[in-house]
Amino acid sequence: MKKLKTISITIVLISAFMCLLCSCDAFTKTVEVTVTAETTVTVQTTATVTVQTTVYETDAFDGLEEPSGALLKVHFINVVQGDAIFIEFPDGSNMLIDAGDNPKAKTDMLLTYLNDVLDKDGNGELSDGEKIIDRIMVTHCDSDHIGGMDNVLDAYTVNKIYMPKLVPADETLSTAEQKAQLGTLNTVVFKTFYQKAVTEVASSGNSAEIVYNIGTFNIANADAGYDMTVICPSEDYYAQICQNSSALDKNNMSPIAILSYSGRKVCLTGDASYKQDSLLSAENNFLAYIAEHPEFDVDVDVLKVGHHGSEGSSGLDFLYAVKPEYAVFTNGDPDNGKSSEQTDDDISTGNTYGHPRPEVLSRLYKTGVKALMFADRHGDVKLTIGENGGMAFVTEHSAPYRY
Repeated sequence: MKKLKTISITIVLISAFMCLLCSCDAFTKTVEVTVTAETTVTVQTTATVTVQTTVYETDAFDGLEEPSGALLKVHFINVVQGDAIFIEFPDGSNMLIDAGDNPKAKTDMLLTYLNDVLDKDGNGELSDGEKIIDRIMVTHCDSDHIGGMDNVLDAYTVNKIYMPKLVPADETLSTAEQKAQLGTLNTVVFKTFYQKAVTEVASSGNSAEIVYNIGTFNIANADAGYDMTVICPSEDYYAQICQNSSALDKNNMSPIAILSYSGRKVCLTGDASYKQDSLLSAENNFLAYIAEHPEFDVDVDVLKVGHHGSEGSSGLDFLYAVKPEYAVFTNGDPDNGKSSEQTDDDISTGNTYGHPRPEVLSRLYKTGVKALMFADRHGDVKLTIGENGGMAFVTEHSAPYRY
């Protein structure tokens, strides 16, 4: 057996019992990792609290085969607080779901990351043929999801735009009848995106089109072996959304998508909620769909935790349905600082919104999640799935937490 390298890292382990009590106390272990063709791991308990490398192997990842063949890659990009998920499909096409907020520093983080991924020849400069994002999707209109998308539309050629069925409340190009059918939203950040999207479609020589997030549809290539089933709100729901709707109503515009490839599944959620004081719960809409389609297998490997781990997301019924083994949180502090109530020993540095909530961590534990990855602790998270069904994670900073 050829030994490739040996390194030492520290992994914070959550006490299942304490997490269940919502205190989220932690203890630590240092793991000496011997990376071989078959990867073996030995564990030695110490009091050290240091992380020296971004490479990790723990028992939470034992049994995962190395990805090979045509690859599907899902990049959970660290944009501090917000979602930005870039998918590279095995047929060479790609898709960006949400784009974080629009302050310059956060937009630069996103565009720098995307440029690096799109720069296939590695020369540090994108050709016109590389400045293409085949699909973008706006899950809903919160600024930490939609805020950076106008900059994406400025920087790249986009061929298809998936978005909520809304227009700005003061949009003069829409008739009253169209507004009644589409629903309206009166925010500056949505209006900025909407105008950019319309411009993208109208641009000379560009065949871009807008597709509304309505009902259920698929993004798939049978020859390449992947399918993404996207479950969205109904037409009636959008007709009820207006500028006076609650933030929860707007979060529940979020589609819930199941991305499948080579026997592996990833669940993407936007800011989906299960709370009942909304016009519609996105999680309940999803559960109703799978109840009507029992042949649809939603037992997933990886979950992008809804609404950054807020208390009203990731209900038990939803988690028991999708049964994730690995969970990724897109949480961070919008002020780039830690909450005064949290310490370096906490599972996540948290943020001014209190995300992730201990209740969510407890529910994830109850439903069998093995490992957690957080934007604030781990930075960018890249998931790779191989044609052989192999699966691997790479984190920018420290190793993932494991239950």
